[in-house]
Amino acid sequence: MERFSRDADSDIRWCALRDRRLSTASVIRMLDDPHHGVRDQAAADPRLSTRVLTTLLHNAATALAAAANPAIPETVMHHLLDR
Repeated sequence: MERFSRDADSDIRWCALRDRRLSTASVIRMLDDPHHGVRDQAAADPRLSTRVLTTLLHNAATALAAAANPAIPETVMHHLLDR
């Protein structure tokens, strides 16, 4: 699956993110993908750490996609909602 995460076709890279065997390091690398759909899918990936998610949530370019991440801790979500 790792090799598909580097494919020239953005649809193949997007599909690679759907595979749970893909490494977290590859998911993080794909946060800088040239295709916005791949970047958004990577930002919403539950394999990301709280630290990475917090960084993404504070970046206007990635905040919306990161807010859809099911791995956001409840305390972080409450902090966002209470703003």
